Amino acid sequence: MKLLMTIIAIFVFSSSAYSSEVSDAAKGLKKGKEIYLNAIIENGTFDYLLYLMEYGNAEAIEFAPTLKKYTDAAVTEELMIAVARGLPKNPSAVLAIIGDDFPIDTVCTVPFIEAPKDIVEIHIEQSKVALKASSYTEQKLETARIECLKIFNNLSK
Repeated sequence: MKLLMTIIAIFVFSSSAYSSEVSDAAKGLKKGKEIYLNAIIENGTFDYLLYLMEYGNAEAIEFAPTLKKYTDAAVTEELMIAVARGLPKNPSAVLAIIGDDFPIDTVCTVPFIEAPKDIVEIHIEQSKVALKASSYTEQKLETARIECLKIFNNLSK
């Protein structure tokens, strides 16, 4: 029982830490925009936000379009990869940001550079499983889910 309580306490603490990092970054961007983005890249906060996105943190994924407004090509690429890697872990959050800034063919893809074949296959399969397990009443999300699933089905042929 003590172990279970410790695990719950760690989860609650780490969840609130995620929200704090994302909120702090959002507040900073509102104040200083590009200057702030450069600062969070230098101090490692940006990498942490990417990590959160890759592991499906909804708040971090929802924040991605705001971040993208201030990124250059290299940082944009990192952001796109992180969001695409988050798809199998939180398809709802990722599908919700698909649009002009995050095109479906950029998000529903294999977000690895020169990855071994087994890593590629695992990502495709995990993405397909996550997408098949979800359905949405909101038309935009359901349409994105179906299109994304088609893309992954074509990739696995």
